[in-house]
Amino acid sequence: MAQIIAEGQADPAVLREFRERFHYGRRALIREMLEEWRSSASIPVPPNIETLGELLYAPVYMRLLLGNGPLDDHFAHEHISYVYTLLGVAVPDVAKLREKMKSKISARKAAGSVTRP
Repeated sequence: MAQIIAEGQADPAVLREFRERFHYGRRALIREMLEEWRSSASIPVPPNIETLGELLYAPVYMRLLLGNGPLDDHFAHEHISYVYTLLGVAVPDVAKLREKMKSKISARKAAGSVTRP
């Protein structure tokens, strides 16, 4: 990814392709998730949902671009914990969420569906 971003600095078409093929889709998913959380009152209403999305993604991109740390389970849990704390909501129990997801996947497999949630 760092190489594509670097090339995009000299060639705007490369950066445009990156945004259209990779970034915009992921950004839309995050926006949709945050809008759902906001609608269900799971998070307080932030002044700008786009900025909140950028807050979520920025540390990931920093690690991808600069290689200043691993993208591992520890980072993911720590980062999300900070975000939940900043939003003033309880941090979910990751182990319980993982078990819940495993149960859903198992139930879908048993029902004959192999797609992931």
